[in-house]
Amino acid sequence: MNEAIRRLELGEFVDRDTMRFVREYPHPPERVWAALIDPGQLSEWLMTCTMLEPRVGGKYAFRAPGGSEMFGGRLSEFEALRVINFSGVWRFALSATEGGCRLSLEMKRSPEGWNPSGLAGNQMRFEILRSLLDGDVATVERIKQSEGWSCFFAAYEFHIQRNITGGAPVIYRIHFAEKNAALAADAKPILERVVKILQDSPGLPCAIVGYCDEDCSEDEAMKLSQERASSASRYLEQAGIASERIRTVGSGNYHRIVPPDTQAARAYNRRVDLRPIY
Repeated sequence: MNEAIRRLELGEFVDRDTMRFVREYPHPPERVWAALIDPGQLSEWLMTCTMLEPRVGGKYAFRAPGGSEMFGGRLSEFEALRVINFSGVWRFALSATEGGCRLSLEMKRSPEGWNPSGLAGNQMRFEILRSLLDGDVATVERIKQSEGWSCFFAAYEFHIQRNITGGAPVIYRIHFAEKNAALAADAKPILERVVKILQDSPGLPCAIVGYCDEDCSEDEAMKLSQERASSASRYLEQAGIASERIRTVGSGNYHRIVPPDTQAARAYNRRVDLRPIY
């Protein structure tokens, strides 16, 4: 398959709550299966895996960047060389092909809804897996250090808009001064748009994610990004939106959407994304 075309092979919505990714690899199923059940290999390409008991009912646990536990549970399906199902959140299915194998992932919508950055990150995970299977350690590290996922951000944003939100914007974005969590004047019209959406749809929750692009420690970046998200959350609450409908998180200096090689780019990365959860 042409390399440029392969890299544009996006996941597809099966239904409102399910997205499926399919990849073909020129490797034996045994090699790919090992990357699905070995915690060390899973940690290299999927997410840091701290526990995996490879059997039906076996326990598993993953940790997110920064050390906090992302999720854990028990395997709801397990069939060697065929299926491993992480509580219905991630279901991997493997089958042999003439030239190697086919791997599919069906992932379920989280309580935070479909996030373009998360889906774009999955796109890059499959690229990391391909290089891991090839034994190309240098490329694995290069992909991890890059912001390559941002190339797919707009594609997945459009994907969600077309399939999930009924054409409504997926993200409402505001920006911040360097090392500052105060709302800028130009943020308020955007926040008012979000308030109106939430007032018109009383059952609709909203995710608010803060980001940094500052020269500071990871702990400082996490704190500042959370403060930025909280600033936006307070505005919504003061406008009458119940706090129970708002979910805030800080993501530190992760998920830059443009390369941080100019002051303007870094300013664009210093942001809060408000995402109604459709």
